[in-house]
Amino acid sequence: MEDRSFIPLSRVYLGDSPIDVGVVQSLAYEETLHGVSSFNLHAISPYWKVWNDIVTASEPVDLRLQWGYLNGGKEYWSRIKHVVFSQMRMRYTVDAVDVIVEGVDRSFALGEVAHARTFKDMRISDMVAELAQLNGVTDTDIASTSGRYTFYQGTEPDGQFIRRQLLPRAIGQDGRTDYNFYFRDGATLVFRSPALYALKDARELIFDRTKFALSNVASFDVDFRRYYRGRELSYSLEMRGFDPLTKEALTEVADDDSVQLRPRLASVSPVAPGVPARIALSEADTPKKLRQEARTRWSEQARKLFQATVTVPPDVSVNVGTPAVLTIAGGEHFAAGKWLISGQKWVQLQNRLDLTLQLERRTHGR
Repeated sequence: MEDRSFIPLSRVYLGDSPIDVGVVQSLAYEETLHGVSSFNLHAISPYWKVWNDIVTASEPVDLRLQWGYLNGGKEYWSRIKHVVFSQMRMRYTVDAVDVIVEGVDRSFALGEVAHARTFKDMRISDMVAELAQLNGVTDTDIASTSGRYTFYQGTEPDGQFIRRQLLPRAIGQDGRTDYNFYFRDGATLVFRSPALYALKDARELIFDRTKFALSNVASFDVDFRRYYRGRELSYSLEMRGFDPLTKEALTEVADDDSVQLRPRLASVSPVAPGVPARIALSEADTPKKLRQEARTRWSEQARKLFQATVTVPPDVSVNVGTPAVLTIAGGEHFAAGKWLISGQKWVQLQNRLDLTLQLERRTHGR
């Protein structure tokens, strides 16, 4: 299935100035909806001065990179990605310098600073916008959230505070809870749900073990787990109330032990450990009804998460946060159907360019 007509191409810029990186041994770029985008470049270069300038710069250095391929005499280039230089290792010889450069997206700045502050009666989206402004991030795509909250940040770094405290509680004006926090192309701070696309706009992925000419998926791996709001938590849901008939406090716990498919599947709760859900009981409520209520609420709020990794031919038009439809020949398969592209990883070696896509699918219920 390997198409050797894909000839790797790459460019690296320091600001707007191109860097002659010499011979590229390898280049890798990974972008994801759920974390930090990263970059790794290994080159053997006679132009050592530019690397020296990067190391001695007093401020974080902004690198920009592109990769692409030559196919059928036509060049295909990705959009320019922004990364901040974070680490470099160099080995000097008489003729050249062997350089390994690593970088991350602009969330690097949010991980370095903690603005100890109290957010009073604010929308979560406004809190994110304020923290972005405090860190000098002006290129943002933030969707307005519903509800107003009060948070004390303390000494937790801004990026970690957004991801740990704000992201799990974000609910859109339309009721969607699948918010993501990441940097698009390494530069634009995104805090929103993935856009809704029509099925006709989805990227087609075909896996056919019998007719390889039709396939554009070389292989795929699928993982499944239970989760709540994107976070794997305690396996049980604790419900507390007060029975006015017996004048006693009631506590009931519902879990999903009976529906675990395999021991390796993580059971989860719709509430964080130590923060139990509370319900008001009427005079007719009993411990039995409380138990039923707990199980019903768990069932309504629990979700399933499917994740898949597929290897496909190079395609610079791929964007994270867009849909894909996976077709698997040979009959019905649980992995077939619509997915969300949640990440992409490009790996360029001297004579080869590979693209791996991370896919995910959320479903409600047990």
